[in-house]
Amino acid sequence: MDEVNVDAVRAVLAAARDCAMETFRNASFIQGELPNVAMPDELRATTERLCSELIGTKHDVISELSELDELLGTEDSETDVVARVNRIVTWMGLDIMQVHEVVSALHSASRENPDYAAAFALVAESGANVMNAFSATTDAANKVSH
Repeated sequence: MDEVNVDAVRAVLAAARDCAMETFRNASFIQGELPNVAMPDELRATTERLCSELIGTKHDVISELSELDELLGTEDSETDVVARVNRIVTWMGLDIMQVHEVVSALHSASRENPDYAAAFALVAESGANVMNAFSATTDAANKVSH
C-alpha cells in the first residue's frame, strides 16, 4: 500500500463512521418525534421511508468500513481502496440528496400551512447535522489519493 495515503484512509474510516452514527442518531430521533408533529400524510410516509433508508445505509456503510479496514492490512491495490472510499461517499451522498428533497418538500408544506413548521424544523435540523458529518467525510475522502 505505498501509493495510497494510509493515514488519509484511516481519517476517512473515522469520519465515515462518525457520519454513519450521526445519520443513525438523527434518523432515529426523527422517527421518535414524527408522531408529535403535524405534517401531510404523504410527507409523513416519505419521511418514514427516508429514515428507514438512512438507517439501512448506516448498516451498509459500517460493513463497508470494516471491509476497507481489513483491506488496508493487505497488499491490494490503490484502486480497490479508492473504489471503496468512493462507494461509501456515494452511498452517503445519495442519502443527503434524499434528505434535501424531503426538507424542501416540508419547507414548501410549512409555507402553505404553518402547522407543519415543526416537522420542517425537525427534519431540517437533523438533516443539517447529517450534512455537517458528511462534509467531514468528503473532506477526508478528497485527501485519499492526493
